[in-house]
Amino acid sequence: MNGPQPFNQPNRGTNPSPVPNNPTKTAEATNGGPREVVANALGQVAEKASQVGGQVAEKASHVADKVSHYASDAYGSVKDAGQKVEGWAEEAYGATSKQVGQYTDEVTTLIKNHPIPAILIGFGVGLLIGRAVR
Repeated sequence: MNGPQPFNQPNRGTNPSPVPNNPTKTAEATNGGPREVVANALGQVAEKASQVGGQVAEKASHVADKVSHYASDAYGSVKDAGQKVEGWAEEAYGATSKQVGQYTDEVTTLIKNHPIPAILIGFGVGLLIGRAVR
């Protein structure tokens, strides 16, 4: 039988197999034993995990800075809009208050000049409201 031989079987062909008969002994000879191989692998994994963790922390910090900036901008925009609405409300209240004051003065003057018709109008309005409620 020529060609590669199954693992841990003697080589019976003319071409020697590049796969060693005992890979554990070869790893021990080159790396100092399986415990050192595992320890080295764990050290490399820990180093890579530390690097990735540092990169994640850096990216998270960058994202937090951007979110803070956008939140600050949003707060400023909302504050400006709130101040505008407050200004409009004050203007509307002032204009309405002025109009109601003028209307009240006119009605008071009208009642003083024509007391009997004002009383009859009030009585008629009350009668209509009473009928409508029933």
